[in-house]
Amino acid sequence: MKRAFSLLRVRTIDDEQRLIEGMATTPTPDRMNDVVDPMGAEFASELPLHLYHQSDKPVGHVKFGRPTKKGIPFKASLPFVVEAGVVKDRVEEAWHSLKYRLLGAVSIGFRVIDDAMEFMENGGIKFLKT
Repeated sequence: MKRAFSLLRVRTIDDEQRLIEGMATTPTPDRMNDVVDPMGAEFASELPLHLYHQSDKPVGHVKFGRPTKKGIPFKASLPFVVEAGVVKDRVEEAWHSLKYRLLGAVSIGFRVIDDAMEFMENGGIKFLKT
């Protein structure tokens, strides 16, 4: 699996609803100079939200909007866990990292479909179908 990064702009922090909005991928090159074409992406409308790509330790849910040439909008929510324990600690770490702007990017995991990619002059790869 490959990963792509997008800067995260937090507009508002809602401690009661714990909502985050942003773009999951954009046509702007990421820190590796790669681009995931949002118009070539196929995905489920809702997926688990992971902190640091740890797929066995979800911290919330992500709902994706319709892809546009500017990117794939998303809304993520993190639960308020009442009981003490590892799940509460993990979700609180994720929420506090977002709330205090310690995380500056979001990252998607993806697989290339039919080897649909182009090598760009900047050394990066443009992934056309994912």
